[in-house]
Order: sequence, then C-alpha cells, then structure tokens
Amino acid sequence: MFQKTKAQIRHLEEDASILREYYEPSQKEKEENDDKKRIKILEAQIRHLEEDASIIREYYEPSHFLKSFIEENEDLKAKILEKKTEMDRVMMENQKLVKANDKALEKIDLLNENFEKLKKNTNSRYGF
Repeated sequence: MFQKTKAQIRHLEEDASILREYYEPSQKEKEENDDKKRIKILEAQIRHLEEDASIIREYYEPSHFLKSFIEENEDLKAKILEKKTEMDRVMMENQKLVKANDKALEKIDLLNENFEKLKKNTNSRYGF
C-alpha cells in the first residue's frame, strides 16, 4: 500500500507538472504579457498627456474671439498710425501757414508804420 501511494504521488506530481507546463505561461509568454501591460500603461499615459495638452492648449492658445479681437486691434493700430501720419502732415502744413502768416503780419506792420509815417509827413505839409 505504501508503494501504491508513492506511485500515486509520483503520477500526481507528473500530472501537476504537465498541467503547470500547459497552464503556466512560459518565460516568453510572461515577457509578452509584461510587454502588453507596459504598452497599456504607456497608452494610458499618452492619453493623459494628450488630455493635458488639450487643456493647456485651451488655456494658452487664444480663442476665436480673442483672435478676432487681436486682429481688430491690429487694424485699429494701423488706422491710428495712418491718422497720426496724416495729422503730422497737417501740422507741418499748419506750421508753414503760421510762418507765412507771421511774415504777412510783419509786412502789414511795416505797411502800417509806413502809412503812419506818410500820414505824418502829409499832415505836416498841410499843417494839420
């Protein structure tokens, strides 16, 4: 009976060994499973990074409204520059006119002085 039990144990161990070989993954299968797990982990990390990038993009990239506002602002800056250039040109013309006006006023003053001198000379001749 003892012999029979040893034989049964041996058969059970052989069966267990066969079952282990059949059901336990080999080293290659373990490595493949580990690789698959790593791939899943990396894919999850990529998804998280893409979500983070999307959030960051939404936060830092200007929205459509902001882009149109910036474009409108640039247009206004260009118009202001045009108006300023036009205003500078008008101011230069105004300065030229002021100088011409000053010269004309000086000439009028000289004419008035000459007229007054003539008037005095004419009055003194007739004794008025």
